This record gives sequence, structure tokens and C-alpha cells, in this order.
Amino acid sequence: MSSGNSIRHISETSTFKEFLNDDATKNQLYVIDFHATWCKPCKRVSPLYDKLCAGCDNVVYFKCDVDEAEDLAEVFEVKSVPTFIFAYNRNILDKMEGANIDKIKAKIDELVNAPDRKYTLLSESNNDEEQDEEQDEEQDEEQDEEQDEEQDEEQDEEQDEEQDEEQDEEQDEEQEQEQEQEQEQEQEQEQEQEQEQDEDDSDDDTGLEDLSIEELRGLIEDISEENNTLREEIDRVTEVNEHLTEQLNRVKTLLN
Repeated sequence: MSSGNSIRHISETSTFKEFLNDDATKNQLYVIDFHATWCKPCKRVSPLYDKLCAGCDNVVYFKCDVDEAEDLAEVFEVKSVPTFIFAYNRNILDKMEGANIDKIKAKIDELVNAPDRKYTLLSESNNDEEQDEEQDEEQDEEQDEEQDEEQDEEQDEEQDEEQDEEQDEEQDEEQEQEQEQEQEQEQEQEQEQEQEQDEDDSDDDTGLEDLSIEELRGLIEDISEENNTLREEIDRVTEVNEHLTEQLNRVKTLLN
């Protein structure tokens, strides 16, 4: 069976049953042209029926050779050919015998434009399919957008993690540099202290033999002055000591 509004040829009853049992098509309005190869009116109306089918996409069109699908012709109680059946599902809406294409077209227009119809039209089914496809496309787009958003979020998280790692690495490097600078400063201070100590030691280790005569004379004069100062201090302390001794003896005498 072909798709769209092209004519579908029925050679076996099972093929037509598939159409009736399909939820997507079972309630659609359809027309069956029961014909025979030996029927002259059938041959005359056949191209007109084909043209009618091509111009109206609201109905599903069938052709059935009564000699190929006799059981289906019996189901629809076809007594002569051509016979046109107008129906939906297993409900026969009308039956026309003869090759009057104008009556056939008028009946199709009547059924298509019926206000209280219980059947669906092929165009409506196509619209439903298009809507379903649009909905599926929208859902796919939404899913794609969600996936894109998730990927963007993952990328943002990865970038944030990378930035955090870079910042941590920079902080570690800065800390290491600061520690190295502190160590260098400490080493420099230690070296300066060692140099100062070496200089002090070298000053203390300076021998008399390294002094000039004038320096030696100055040193002797300084020592003599310090020596005289010390003697004067000793003499003063001695006088004070003698005075205190006299005072102590006088106190003892008074006490006795």
C-alpha cells in the first residue's frame, strides 16, 4: 500500500485489514473503486477517478479488482462494477453503482464537508502527523538545548576548577618565592654578622708589634693616665676606710 493521497491498490483482503487495524488510519474516510478488467465502464471512469484522487487529499482512495479480492467484494456486497464504496473503519456511509464521476465527486465533497462527521480526513491525519513531528522536533531541540546547557555548565565547572588550580599554583609559587626571599635575607644577615664578628676578632687579634712608635707612646700615656686614676681612687678609698675605722673604734670605746 502506498502513502499520501495516491491510490492504493487492494489485491488481498489482508492488506485492507491492515489499514483498518492501524490506529493511525482506521478512522479515516476512504473510497473504494471496485472494478474489473473486462468492464468497459470501469475502464472509462478509471482515469477520471485517478484525476479526482489527485485533486482531493482529504480522502484515502482505493482500487480493488473484484476478480483478485472476491472475498472483500462479498464483504461490501458488490453486485456490479464499477461500484464505489464510501466508508470509514467498518462503517459504510454510502454506495454508488455506475460510472458517474460527477456524482462520485459530489458525494466526496458532501462527506468531506459534513459538519457532524464521526470520521477523520486524511489531511487532518497528516496535520496531526506534522504536529507530532513538530512536537518531536521541539522536544529534540529542548533536549539538545538541555544537553548543550549541561555541557556548558560542565565546561564552566572545568574552567572554574582550572582557574582555581591556577590560582592555587600561583599562591604556592608566591609563598615559595617569599620563603626563598626570607631565607636569602636570613643568609645575608648571617653572613653580615659573621663578617662583623670576623672584623671584631681581627681587631682584637691586632698585636703590639703591629703598632707604630707614636701609637705605642700614646698607648703608654693612656695606660699611665688610667693607672694614676686608679691610684687616686685607691688612695681615696683608703682614706675613707681609715676614717670609718676610727669612727668604729670610737663607737666601740663608748660602748665599753
